Amino acid sequence: MLAEGKSLSGRERNCCFLNFGQLPFADISAAAGFDFLDDARAVALVDWDFDGDLDIWTYNRTGPRIRLLCNGAPPQGNHSVLLRLEGRTCNRDAIGARVELHLEGVESRRLIRTLRAGDGFLSQSSKWIHFGLGAASSIDRLVVRWPGGEQEQFTGAEIDGRYTLVEGSGTAVAWDPPADRMPLEPSEREPKIPPVTDRARVVLAARLPLPTLEYMDLEGQRVSLDEQLQGPTLVNVWATWCKPCLAELSSFAQHREQLESSQLNVIALNVDEPVDEGEAGQRRKAKQYLGQLDFPFRAGVLTPNMAFQLDSLQRGIVQKQRPLALPISFLVDADGQVAVVYKGPVDVEVLLADIKLLPVSLNRHRELAVPFPGRWYTDPPAGNPLRTAMKLFDAGQLDMAVAYLQKFIRVRKQLQDSDKTADADLLRRGLPDIYYALARIQRQQGDDDQAIAACHKAIQLDSNLRKAQLELGSILLDQRNMEEAAHHLQAALILKRDDPDTLCLLAMTRLGQRRFDDVIRLCTVALKLDANHTTAHYNLAFALEQKGEMRLAVKHYRRVLELQPTFAMAANNLAWILATSNEATIRNGVLAIQLVQRINRIESSMQSIVLRTLASAYAEVGKFDEAIRTAEKAIDLATANGQLILARQVQADVNGYRAGQPLRTRTDDL
Repeated sequence: MLAEGKSLSGRERNCCFLNFGQLPFADISAAAGFDFLDDARAVALVDWDFDGDLDIWTYNRTGPRIRLLCNGAPPQGNHSVLLRLEGRTCNRDAIGARVELHLEGVESRRLIRTLRAGDGFLSQSSKWIHFGLGAASSIDRLVVRWPGGEQEQFTGAEIDGRYTLVEGSGTAVAWDPPADRMPLEPSEREPKIPPVTDRARVVLAARLPLPTLEYMDLEGQRVSLDEQLQGPTLVNVWATWCKPCLAELSSFAQHREQLESSQLNVIALNVDEPVDEGEAGQRRKAKQYLGQLDFPFRAGVLTPNMAFQLDSLQRGIVQKQRPLALPISFLVDADGQVAVVYKGPVDVEVLLADIKLLPVSLNRHRELAVPFPGRWYTDPPAGNPLRTAMKLFDAGQLDMAVAYLQKFIRVRKQLQDSDKTADADLLRRGLPDIYYALARIQRQQGDDDQAIAACHKAIQLDSNLRKAQLELGSILLDQRNMEEAAHHLQAALILKRDDPDTLCLLAMTRLGQRRFDDVIRLCTVALKLDANHTTAHYNLAFALEQKGEMRLAVKHYRRVLELQPTFAMAANNLAWILATSNEATIRNGVLAIQLVQRINRIESSMQSIVLRTLASAYAEVGKFDEAIRTAEKAIDLATANGQLILARQVQADVNGYRAGQPLRTRTDDL
């Protein structure tokens, strides 16, 4: 919603409520002049004009981004005192100090204020402590309890004054506001907001590559756009029904000599919906209109998929999301990177000026991206393709997302290897995260080998990128490469030792290596961090079962099913123990049958295992005919799935059932 320019608050006006000392509060939003339609987010209080009452700064999501609301209410005999605390043995700002002010006379009472740091969302009010004193005429005493508990009384404070209280001094020192402060001039009630328009010139603070696109030229030949980016290029998107588009193309034609002398390539790409004759009709219609304009530059038509990539690019660049406006143009440098986006028609004079910006450094380009000068407190950004890639990913276009990230990496490497830039370190910044994102998408595609390669590249660039270590370990675990998976999961665990999920993944590699003592140790630590971690309980139960510690295994399997009643394999494994344990006090065939019958969904490869468990449970309660029939079904399924060892094990079970013997198992049968 925010990306589309909408409001989380439904465009409600700001509210202000007055406390009368009892509920309900009074809504004085309009009377106080506070009810702006600003989508405000933060409020900070300060006596900005030094008149003894508090004024309000608000920070807004929409324009104006910031407001100062001066309290202009007449004092009407009311007083105040303001105090600035300074610590000596406690922290210098005295954060956490509590101030008690006792009044004399008719207004005799105790007022308390505490000095806090960060007292609101996105805001910090003044560290001057403000006491509104009403009609009180004098102060009885002033007591400060400093952080740490030391209590100190101060003398010398009077009403309507400002004082500094230094820890250990015992005396309030008067403070005078600066004499050369500028007078405040109120602005208009509502600032003049420029009209809403879709026309904009967006200079990228950090350039991003144009997606790899193909278009059909007007003769029906498929053309790679990348092959035509030989020098500065303007990629213009237009439609025949768009009058501003036609006017813009006409302007380009009229200024042909100027554009060609600037060595600018112009490529006009039509996005009309194909009509009766399909793409051929679209090309013919575009060619007809361009012929009427005597358009001298390259032209073609875009498929909807190609137009979608450009739409995803512009959405990834700007904060406020809008559909692909027409006309829209992308000014691309010789390296295939977008430098400027023009929403709506662009004047040729602006375009010619922007062409001269293309060779500038990253720092200089960043300065040109904002409409005012200033000092930067961060390094220039290196460009982030992830927003565009995620737009493609969210739309289910995984191949496009992968191709875009790979192109970004390729362009970055070319820039690093060239003599064109002195910003090689900057260009390497952020690449580990991009390789990680690439790996995540490739894994979604089922291309684990490419995902592994991308993770290795991310780790090579930044060995402390924990999420890449974790992702690589997880992929290798799925591939049952236990040793290498454990190596990367241990690296992730070193970077964050208190993560139960990583501990459980590492425990799973130890399960694959049959290192059950390690599994028990790792899962025990995980459960200390999260007592309700289902996977930790399951892995621990399985390891205990393999070690023959059936009572503890049963305890943890039961806990798994309390946390996740549909956990099929936990139900199966618990039923197996209840049906086959050598300990009579553990066996419970009736409950084992109930547990297996509650299992609804399970992979086909596991169905034969579950049927074997059910057969053993029938045998435990003496229903040997049911046990034999169920076991024979398990044999057929196991044979069909190529589980020949399991089929032989179940056949041995059947021989026992025919002899009227329930199954008693060893741990190595599991």
